[in-house]
Amino acid sequence: MTLAKWGLRRGVILETTSGDPPGRHEMIRRVAGYRRVRRDRETVGMSEKVCFADDYLDQAVTALHASGSSDMLYGDGRDSHDVFARAADMWDAPRRRLHYARTAILFAAISAEAYINAFIFAPKRFTATDARAIERLTTTVDKFVLAPRLSGHDIFDRGGEPVTSMNTLFALRNDLVHPRPRTYEASGDFNEPHGFEELNPEVAARMIAAVAHAGWRLTSPPFGEASPTTTLYYEERRRLISYGRAARVHLATAVDAPKPPLDGQLLRAADKRRRRSARA
Repeated sequence: MTLAKWGLRRGVILETTSGDPPGRHEMIRRVAGYRRVRRDRETVGMSEKVCFADDYLDQAVTALHASGSSDMLYGDGRDSHDVFARAADMWDAPRRRLHYARTAILFAAISAEAYINAFIFAPKRFTATDARAIERLTTTVDKFVLAPRLSGHDIFDRGGEPVTSMNTLFALRNDLVHPRPRTYEASGDFNEPHGFEELNPEVAARMIAAVAHAGWRLTSPPFGEASPTTTLYYEERRRLISYGRAARVHLATAVDAPKPPLDGQLLRAADKRRRRSARA
């Protein structure tokens, strides 16, 4: 059973049977030291507004994990007795790594948009008219800079992080969703398909870390209780980027052991770090 199947769905704690590991978000809550899990939803009567920003960020991390794990890069062919199936998977693996990096970048951008829109439309923050006007600002990065400022808190500097990385993220996102033909020089390196230099697992990891940073700032005091998901990925951003760098530099081979889920790796690392801090 994976961590994702153990715990929460959209911010609501599910029961687990005796002896089962705690839910994924419950583990994040323990690691981050929170007394309760933040619900990314506003309940009004029998209806509710739900923000899926954390879910989208989790999907970006899942895609990043896949870019460096042999089971996701080679599929069923890695265990096949058919030499042609194994050869086909070996040929496709570099492209799959690129595809997973693209997916991670796209979901990071979707998550960023969800975080800032949830901030803008939070109850009692702006009037409905003002919220719609801010939401229609030219770029998502402008919304990140200006929306908190208009609420009385200037938390993002256009010349600093995470804004500079967010500019890169949305430039990459625009290239992906509004593609144009591009010219590439011929290369003899078959491990790096065209576009890998701009869209690779390390770039994806840096973009995820930037979104986690921005989301953490938007959900932290004075705006509310920090999101456990953004807290985990922000605090463990160096390990996150290190995973992406390793996946960029080294293409996993078909005989490599599959990597454990990346979010689980980060949870365990955060737990160990906090236990060491508690003993110090």
